[in-house]
Amino acid sequence: MITLFDACYGGNQAAFACIALTGWSSDRYIHSQTCILPVASPYIPGAFFKRELPGILRLCQIVIWPLDVLVVDGYVHLPGGRPGLGGYLHVELQRPVVGIAKNPYAGLRACIPVYRGGSRKPLFVTAAGMDVEQAAEHVQAMAGSHRIPLMVKTVDRLAKERMEQHHAGA
Repeated sequence: MITLFDACYGGNQAAFACIALTGWSSDRYIHSQTCILPVASPYIPGAFFKRELPGILRLCQIVIWPLDVLVVDGYVHLPGGRPGLGGYLHVELQRPVVGIAKNPYAGLRACIPVYRGGSRKPLFVTAAGMDVEQAAEHVQAMAGSHRIPLMVKTVDRLAKERMEQHHAGA
């Protein structure tokens, strides 16, 4: 099972969402889970994990499916061999983690640019517990004809919807 994670922030609260796919090219998810938590940390460049890791770990505690491969919106590794969000998640759960970042990180060489949907702007793929070239091939094969894979957009939308529901008092 492949589990994708994302978050949406609103004030001092964060909505975390995850979805489960049966395969990399799936165009539908079979499970989803969301939660609302207080923001764990302000945004700190190079320390994104402090902000997102607590919510992702909380979701991992409550999901009902096996966490075979995890996909995060961000980097697994940072320049100088430092772990990114995905690196910390890999250490914590001992599962393969693929990072899909939308923006380049200055000085990072251990990533593979993936061009999708005719876009001239790549996604930046990193991985731990899986060969980064294999991870890039998986991201390339993900459903959707645009730069951002369909299921990456979907988990992002679920996080945003959960935050909107929370603010509406639902």
